Amino acid sequence: MIDPIYTDSMLGNEDEWVPIRPGTDAALVEGMAYVMITENLVDQEFLDRYCIGYDEKTLPKSAPANSDYKSYILGKGPDGLPKTPQWAARETGVPSETIVRLAREIATTKPLFVAQGWGPQRHANGDSLTLAIAMLPILTGQIGLPGTNNGAREADQAGFAASIPVPPNPVKASICLNVWHRAITDAASMTVENGLAKNTTGLRSNIKFIWESQGNNVINQHTGSNEMAKMLRTPSLTDCFVVVNNMMTPITRFADYVLPDVFGLEVDDYKLEKYFEDGMLESSPEGFRSITSEVSRKEKKQAPLMVNTDKINEKCGTNFTEMEEMLLQIQMENDYVALDKWHSYAQNNDCKTFMLLFEKDFPKMVAV
Repeated sequence: MIDPIYTDSMLGNEDEWVPIRPGTDAALVEGMAYVMITENLVDQEFLDRYCIGYDEKTLPKSAPANSDYKSYILGKGPDGLPKTPQWAARETGVPSETIVRLAREIATTKPLFVAQGWGPQRHANGDSLTLAIAMLPILTGQIGLPGTNNGAREADQAGFAASIPVPPNPVKASICLNVWHRAITDAASMTVENGLAKNTTGLRSNIKFIWESQGNNVINQHTGSNEMAKMLRTPSLTDCFVVVNNMMTPITRFADYVLPDVFGLEVDDYKLEKYFEDGMLESSPEGFRSITSEVSRKEKKQAPLMVNTDKINEKCGTNFTEMEEMLLQIQMENDYVALDKWHSYAQNNDCKTFMLLFEKDFPKMVAV
C-alpha cells in the first residue's frame, strides 16, 4: 500500500506500507519504470503488439525524435532528465533501495493487480499522475488476464443500481461536467461544436440555481477551484446553491442551504452501492445474503431513515411489500429482469402516483 498516511484501508492487513510525499506518485512510477527498462524486466512482446508510443519504433514517422515513453524515462527526451531511482527518491521521499526492490517485485509478480485510489488525481496535474500509475500494468503486460487490473481504481465498472423510478426529464440539454463553471458566466460559449454541450442548439441563459448532490465536482475535484469559489461567493452570479451532504465539507461552506441525506449503508433497500458491488462488500449473492441475514425485514422497516412501507400502502393503494421484495431480489442477484419488472410495477400497477408520492411526501414516509 502506497499512501502518505496510514489509513483505515490497511488496518494491519497490508504486507508493506510505503509512505510517499503527496502528489509524487508519478515520480515513483517513473523511478520504477527506469529499473524495469534498464534491467530488461518489461514485457517487450506485449508492448510491441498492443502499445503505441512505448519506444520509437511504434511511433508514426511524423513524431518528433525521442518523444516516446522509453526515451522520456531514460532521459533522452526533451527534459534530458533520467528518471533514476535516486531522482525519484528525492522527489517522493521513498528510499531508492525501496524503489528498486518494488520495481523488481512488480515486474516479476504474475498476476499483477494495480489499483489506485481517488486521492492522487485530485490536485494540480492529477490527470498526468493517474496515467503514470496506469503504466505499471502496461509495462508488465498484466492487462486483460485473470487476477489483473488496468491500473484504475478498485471495482471501477459501470455498476448496477436499483432506485426509485423517476419521470423522464423533459430537458435534454446537458453540459460538460469538467467545465460546469463556464455555464455560470458564459453559457453561450458552451456549444455542441466545441464539445461542451449536448442536445442543444445553444444555452439560453447562464446558470443561476445549483443543486449539488452525491458529488464533489463543485470545488475540490476539478481544476480552477479558486475561480469556482469566487463565483459561488458572488451573489450576482448564483441566486441559490443547495448542497445535499451529511458532513461539513469544503463544498457546504458555500451553500445557501444544506440538506441532510442518508449514508450509503442505510439505503441498501433501494440500491447497491456501486463502489461495493463489484469485488468488495457485496461481491456475491451469498455475501450479500450473509450481511443482510443479520437484520430481519421487520427490523429494517423500523431502522432510522428507512421508508415506512405501511404509509406507502395507505397513500398508494397497493402492496408495496411486493415491490420491496423485488428490490431485495435485484440487490442480491443483480437481476436486470427483476429491475425492469419493478419499474413497470411501480409505474403502471395500482400505483400510478408512486413517483409523485415520493416527490411530495417522502419526508413524511421516513420512519425516524
